[in-house]
Amino acid sequence: MTKLTGPRVAPLHNEIVQAIPCEQAKYRADLSALSIGAVATVYVNWADRFVPRRPRRVVYLDGFWGTDLAWRYRDAVLELEKKVVAGVDLTLHLSSQVDFRGFSPSRYDSNGLLISSKWRDKDFALNAFNVHHLHFKERPGRSKELLFVEFTRDVAVFVMVGDHESFDGPELEGRIVEARARNGHELKGIMAPTSGGYTATERNELARAGISTMAVVDGKVVISASVSTAGTSDYTSMHAARILRAIAATDQKLDDAQWVANIFSQSGIAMPEAPKMEWLLNYTNLVLIERRAQTAFPIVEGRRGLPAQLAV
Repeated sequence: MTKLTGPRVAPLHNEIVQAIPCEQAKYRADLSALSIGAVATVYVNWADRFVPRRPRRVVYLDGFWGTDLAWRYRDAVLELEKKVVAGVDLTLHLSSQVDFRGFSPSRYDSNGLLISSKWRDKDFALNAFNVHHLHFKERPGRSKELLFVEFTRDVAVFVMVGDHESFDGPELEGRIVEARARNGHELKGIMAPTSGGYTATERNELARAGISTMAVVDGKVVISASVSTAGTSDYTSMHAARILRAIAATDQKLDDAQWVANIFSQSGIAMPEAPKMEWLLNYTNLVLIERRAQTAFPIVEGRRGLPAQLAV
């Protein structure tokens, strides 16, 4: 990919670096030293932990209400359903780690072995299975029990009620792979191992090591955890690359007055005199903005969608 430079790219790079929380102040120097490509990957990994505010339809995964724990927290589940349907801010139901663990540089010993955990600045359930976990209590409270949810642009799938032990337990992974097999996400042409393959516990151990896994459900082979060796999800690197390609393809066009006039005209928006275009990352969405007219043009949308109201 062509190296990204220019008067709009450098401010975006700096804004991303400043937006990502670092547990220790000294880590920000390490973050600043990364290329915009690497910084974009770190940013997407962190920003995807948030849920953009927008109304969503709630769907309960088959078997959700089949446990005593789910029924015990029925009222709390239904209360969260109301919030999700209304599209209210769910940030206070997220782990407080989103506020201070956005980036931790990898540290290695003299033998080249990783000293600290690669998961210190990552969410295992989200990166491996694309599942958020919501605390029933808003911060500063913290509930032991959690609601696991898969958020898309317009739907929230309530997966199960569990706790912090569910991250490495067999139930969460089992519900995910069973749903994938049931919903037609079988890997066609891939034969199931005759030995039965790895257990759920072994697959989770492999995922923790940064190795993607597959599972067999009723003879169907489906993807289980989908992670990189760095612990980021496959989506993270692909989406960061998608953002960078869009910037590379579009940024120089912003110096063309006619091209800029056309995007305002096509959107039915009055163009201000001497518009000044800027790049903005909102959640995992790449947005082109003009602050004088308080106008936003979505360029690349993340898998959770844009917020219902986009502040410029």
